[in-house]
Amino acid sequence: MQGSVAFSIIFTLGFALIPGLQGLFHMEDLEGKEWAWVMGFAIVPFFVDECVKTVYRAIGYGLRPKPRELIEQFEKAANEIAKSGEEHA
Repeated sequence: MQGSVAFSIIFTLGFALIPGLQGLFHMEDLEGKEWAWVMGFAIVPFFVDECVKTVYRAIGYGLRPKPRELIEQFEKAANEIAKSGEEHA
């Protein structure tokens, strides 16, 4: 994930700052105030994602059971099915 973010940042800045690419993509130089807006809005998804992760961790969303717990659940279900099969036979 970090590699894709770095890749995206490098190419975005490259398109915005390299004169040959600016002309190719019909872009102009940004002033300091404009860069501040860009950076301000770029950080919003980061904070939203961190808030979502905090809520998910607090409510236990997405937690996976440990392998031993899965085996115990499977054995319990298999025993129940076997018992119900014996009762109907």
